[in-house]
Amino acid sequence: MACNPPPSSQHISDVRTWTHGEFPMPDWVPPHMAGGIEPNGTFALSTELGRARVHLGNVIIERRGTVWVRVIEEASKFISDLASAAEPPITNVGPGKVRQFGTSRRTTSKAKNGASKPIGRETPYSPPIGSQPSIEWIHLVRLSIDDVYQRSTDNDASRRLITSIAANFDWRLCAPLVVSRRADETLTIIDGQHRWMAALRRHDIPQLPCCVFRYESTEEEARMFILANRARKPMNRLDDFFAALAAADEDALEIQQLVKDAGL
Repeated sequence: MACNPPPSSQHISDVRTWTHGEFPMPDWVPPHMAGGIEPNGTFALSTELGRARVHLGNVIIERRGTVWVRVIEEASKFISDLASAAEPPITNVGPGKVRQFGTSRRTTSKAKNGASKPIGRETPYSPPIGSQPSIEWIHLVRLSIDDVYQRSTDNDASRRLITSIAANFDWRLCAPLVVSRRADETLTIIDGQHRWMAALRRHDIPQLPCCVFRYESTEEEARMFILANRARKPMNRLDDFFAALAAADEDALEIQQLVKDAGL
């Protein structure tokens, strides 16, 4: 299939585009790739602000050695912005994130005090750390855990949790597992071992959704394990009660009525 750039790229002679999935891949794309193509068809691209994950259908845009990734719906406008800007805006925040983080570096005319004020500028953030994961369905037998940093499940609390998840498995509550793909292609669970062990007890769940990352070492995996668990904030009793009311929980409704009857 021929490489058909978005129409607006024709107005800038030094802009090249390629849509992932078109064949063949242009020779200017591989030098910007950070690693090979994953089993799900995605690959990482090295940009000025770190790595961006390229999914099938995403458009890679290159100008003067700088590359960006955009979903196809955003590509034409982005290229038009390149044409109107004195220099390419650095907006590599990953495909589909333009509306969330903003891209504009244009400024208004000088204000009364003579200073220029940016349009739509938000508080600046540091570049994202790491690279975007691939989202994959992985068979349970391919997953494993590393006892070096993982919590032991050989205790009553873990056994009860695993038994409860297995007995009442609900896909609506099954968030993707966080998984590390090591250099030897071993798939190690960073977060989600209770869900994995519960699924192993059943015979109707052969695979689970996973966010797959590549980490530099076991030490980095362990740091991510610590950060993931420290970041969790337990729900307090009052928040739990109001959520139960919204869910029309019978006990919560009865408690609310008793409180009202008491004039509180």
